[in-house]
Amino acid sequence: SKQIGSGVDLVGQTGKALQRRVIQIVEIDEVVTQTTAAAQETEEVASLIAQFQISGIAKQPSRQAPCKPVARMAPMESPARAFRPAIAQLKTTATVAARKLAIAGHAHSWEEV
Repeated sequence: SKQIGSGVDLVGQTGKALQRRVIQIVEIDEVVTQTTAAAQETEEVASLIAQFQISGIAKQPSRQAPCKPVARMAPMESPARAFRPAIAQLKTTATVAARKLAIAGHAHSWEEV
């Protein structure tokens, strides 16, 4: 009975730890997506600003060598987002499994009589 209870607790803790990791991966993916979008927007704004003369002064040559253009990658869906439904299901599945184990533990004890 104690072993089953301990097993149920460990399964629950493992599920919660896994759920936290998946949430962190999704959050990191969102930050990367936002950073990429901000970098693209900055590039576009810099390109637009470079087309203007400011205060009647012609654009001065830059001291730095210009960056070579990089081919843009097509946006793609992150695989981490596929875990969102699994997170919701994990809560339900882990709870149901823990209950079944607890009930089964009382019905079929592992202890020798």
